[in-house]
Amino acid sequence: MDPADNRQAHVALIILVIFITAASVAALVLIWERRPSGAKCLQVQECPVPQTGTAILEGSTVLPATVTAILLYCARPLLRLHFAHYKRDVRQALFPEDDPHFDIPGPNPDRLLFIGDVAVAGYGVLRYGMTASSQTAQFVAQDRGRGCMWATIAATDLTAARVAKMPTLDAAEVDAAVIMLGVPDVLLATSSTSWAVNLMTIVEHIREQAGPNCRIVFAGIPPMADFRPIPALARTMMMLQIQRINRVTQSTASQLTNTSFVPFPEWRVGEMYVQELFSWKSLHEMWARVLASATVQLMNDSNMPSSNSNQA
Repeated sequence: MDPADNRQAHVALIILVIFITAASVAALVLIWERRPSGAKCLQVQECPVPQTGTAILEGSTVLPATVTAILLYCARPLLRLHFAHYKRDVRQALFPEDDPHFDIPGPNPDRLLFIGDVAVAGYGVLRYGMTASSQTAQFVAQDRGRGCMWATIAATDLTAARVAKMPTLDAAEVDAAVIMLGVPDVLLATSSTSWAVNLMTIVEHIREQAGPNCRIVFAGIPPMADFRPIPALARTMMMLQIQRINRVTQSTASQLTNTSFVPFPEWRVGEMYVQELFSWKSLHEMWARVLASATVQLMNDSNMPSSNSNQA
């Protein structure tokens, strides 16, 4: 057989395998969805928390990890298409244009580090003081009754892999780090294994610089598919990936000391509107309150000396 014909045959075979795999997965999901109603939960909220290795689809279907992985692998082109839409949306979006401030006066200031994508960058708000990171620092200072200083590492396309490869995170003397990554990783279909390895590497790098007692707060990925109209199939794939990554993050947090995982708080669309316009400021504030609460809880634990005192 001619080498060119041989290559064409291999390409055709690969395409056929991909098509059969996708069709098989679609059939499996369809069969699962048509199970008797008593065999699956009616609403996500009423479902028991699935064990590690499962994912809950919107509509409450519980999928095994293997099926989830195959679905997301096949959905990579679709998710990357929405990543292109996301980058276009970010270029047109509102971001703070004022001069940022990274300190709140007060005695014995806590030192925080925020690492994240659009939330830390300030998507949708006019001033840096409205961002989730700045408001988290403000709430921490208020709750702790002391000053606060913080730094940010932010980019709208920042992934966990990029942060893990950074030569330094400027985390010296940091008391707590809040990690708010995930949106680009959802749209790039980052695997569970890569995500877990990158998170562990990030924590290791932070604690190498800040000290082993530095508190780590992992922020769960928000339901980004709820923030703008998205076709049903893409929405389902995004939610699957969000659930998968959040479960890995939660599992990673449980393996580390002085670490917590904070899921995105429950929210209702109606509460996020001001004069018929979606209020990103309100969303940033709501997110900041739960992040600050988790951060303060870790820092107030008397059994956890600060990173500064550890280095003294």
